[in-house]
Amino acid sequence: MKINGIIIVMPLMSEMKVGQKGYLTTEAVLIVNTTKIFISTRYDISEIRDGKYLIPITRTGEGKEDYEIDFSVTTTFYNTQFSEKDFKSVKENSNYIGPYDIQTEIDQPLNYREQKYPRMDLLELVGEFLTIKETLRDTPNETIALEDQKIIRRLLKEKMKELMLSELKKYETSFDILNEEESKNGEIFNYIEDVSMANFIHNRIETLKLEQNPEDMSVQELEVLQKQAIKKEDYEKGRYYQNLIDIKTGVTN
Repeated sequence: MKINGIIIVMPLMSEMKVGQKGYLTTEAVLIVNTTKIFISTRYDISEIRDGKYLIPITRTGEGKEDYEIDFSVTTTFYNTQFSEKDFKSVKENSNYIGPYDIQTEIDQPLNYREQKYPRMDLLELVGEFLTIKETLRDTPNETIALEDQKIIRRLLKEKMKELMLSELKKYETSFDILNEEESKNGEIFNYIEDVSMANFIHNRIETLKLEQNPEDMSVQELEVLQKQAIKKEDYEKGRYYQNLIDIKTGVTN
């Protein structure tokens, strides 16, 4: 057989470099007798969260067990009952690390507000918010969806409070109402438009801007501040911003 081309493969957990972050596949996890966990280092990781690659993982050292893994995810894992012989067999398998003591809780689909919502990351919360908004668009007075919306909105705001200015700006207009031109006279909808969320993000951005160190700002942000300073005839501050702009753009006198 003749094989052409270079094959693209996923990196293995065991091949991670110290400090490297990624997402481990759920297939690597073996939960035993409700209280113990084994993890196979022969499974692969991904740089992005996608599909089965859901578990945040960081390599913390050179040792075989030097990892930090975060199981605060919405995924439900299978629990396996092992005999003493099976348990010993996995423990002696060099592909596995563990066993480690863990705490588990039973999946409760009807208790999703307390069990699932707090585990969602920002993108998951935005996706859930969209689903709820679509439900309310069809049935505006649906009481369960209204309560879900309230909880998700609160969790979104909590997550966004943790974002740096550059990260928060990615969501700056996400929840805004589209103007006439953007909506093509009402033909296009922003399905997650929400006045409360939009106001929160805009206010949060303004607060972070006031707290931001000018030395950490982008050239574009400094140029805006420089123009504002000159308009107020604060020429000393204008020169200060110009010096920072020159440093960032590599301009020398």
